[in-house]
Amino acid sequence: MLKDPLNSVADEHCYQNLRIQEYNCILSEMAHQHPLCQILLSIPGIGPINSTALYSAIGNGAQFNSGRQFAVWMGLSQRQSGGGDKFTSGGIPKRGNRYLRKQLVHGARAVLFRSKGKKGPLNRWAHSVAKRRGVPKANWQPGWPF
Repeated sequence: MLKDPLNSVADEHCYQNLRIQEYNCILSEMAHQHPLCQILLSIPGIGPINSTALYSAIGNGAQFNSGRQFAVWMGLSQRQSGGGDKFTSGGIPKRGNRYLRKQLVHGARAVLFRSKGKKGPLNRWAHSVAKRRGVPKANWQPGWPF
């Protein structure tokens, strides 16, 4: 009795996997053809999905004067305000694009996981942050060099 419904579920699963592969190929082609996406692809932890999502969200990024402004806009680092001789840091806001923020955090986790046992300067820095602050906080550390 279960054979037919399970076969139909398995067929649907295979069909959906094929569709996902097709869309991944389309995104990969788009990312490799666009010059700004090609630059984003050179960043560790950024693949075709993240590069096209970043490009669609911020365009060329001219609206941000620094990477810090982008991180605050995304909700990845502390809010800053100040005037005169006073400077204050607020909490980490949860504004911006939730999907994009989640994707960037997953990319940072992948970089940290893959860098185990490697000796490059980025890997040493990432592991020193993870050792000092803990792995979960290392993924949210403001000031990632990429």
